[in-house]
Amino acid sequence: APLDARPAATPTIGPAIPLPIPSECPSAIPVDVNERGVIVGWADAPCFGVTNSQAFRLYPDGTWDSLPEPNGQRVSPLSIGRRGDVYALVPDPDVNGYWLVVTIDEAGHLTWLPFPDDGSNYNVVGRPNDHGTFVLGGDASRYYLWNGRGQLQPLPMPPAGQRFRASGLNDHEEVVGTMFTDDTRYAATWSRRAGYTLLPLPSSSLYGSMGDLVDDHGRVYGQTLVGVQDTSCPYWSAGMFAQAPTVWNGRDTARVLTSDQLRCRTNVLWQEATDGKFAVGTLVGDAPDAPLAPTFAFVASPDGGLALAPCPAGWSCMGAGIDRQGTLVGHMIRDDRSAFRALTWSVSTKP
Repeated sequence: APLDARPAATPTIGPAIPLPIPSECPSAIPVDVNERGVIVGWADAPCFGVTNSQAFRLYPDGTWDSLPEPNGQRVSPLSIGRRGDVYALVPDPDVNGYWLVVTIDEAGHLTWLPFPDDGSNYNVVGRPNDHGTFVLGGDASRYYLWNGRGQLQPLPMPPAGQRFRASGLNDHEEVVGTMFTDDTRYAATWSRRAGYTLLPLPSSSLYGSMGDLVDDHGRVYGQTLVGVQDTSCPYWSAGMFAQAPTVWNGRDTARVLTSDQLRCRTNVLWQEATDGKFAVGTLVGDAPDAPLAPTFAFVASPDGGLALAPCPAGWSCMGAGIDRQGTLVGHMIRDDRSAFRALTWSVSTKP
């Protein structure tokens, strides 16, 4: 596939700034941030508010509130909407290993979103879009669009000999994922207008590509399995591959993003693609002899620029989301896993 050869706008990221988390809850992890800068997250111990909740909302002015825990069950936030509504998973107290979906508004009111009661098993795939629509995975590798209030639309079966694995959607209900064929895998999308679309493989692809996020302009963020050329990498062997972050800025071009941290084996964890400005994720490095593989929060621009967020020595950093003002939200974890700290970074671009 042709590569996008235009120069990329390079994101620049300022130093890490600690979030104003209450002192009794030092180990907190942001999960998402909305465009107004309201953060949702959780702590590693019950410590927020008089109810000792683990999940919280943190506002730009530094105030916060705790999220209610229905029936004493821990709340696991998925995302936060434009108006501050939190989408979350809650363990079903009656069924071991089964999760319920709930929304929690800014007043703390809960609305349960029951899965269809048709005898099938469903699970949430990724975050909902800003309209509250989810992708659900079902039995027999089927996927559905679900609004949480009774409307369930199955995605059509892919062409014969192909298998689709969904990973998320945008506000236009365009679904992104990976299409597996007999000989490789492709980042792919599905929409009502175009059906399934396979995105081109970059020329550096060794074993194919995968799609993870799609923004509201239809740009896809994913990863390409590329060969590792540096024979000094730990446990190097012929055929060794890394997962390189990749942007499809259109249907006929692909851009594999580069970084010094991609020298050896890496994994890519995309988190969020905003409305046409930035996408956020985490690179997982290769450290076979360390107790925790190093991680690097990063920001990518739609035209293929990539920047790693500065991370203090002795810590690894992970990205969660970015607001409309360009504030990247995430956390760092000490190399010995003894502590977490919530952070922000300021992000901008230069020509």
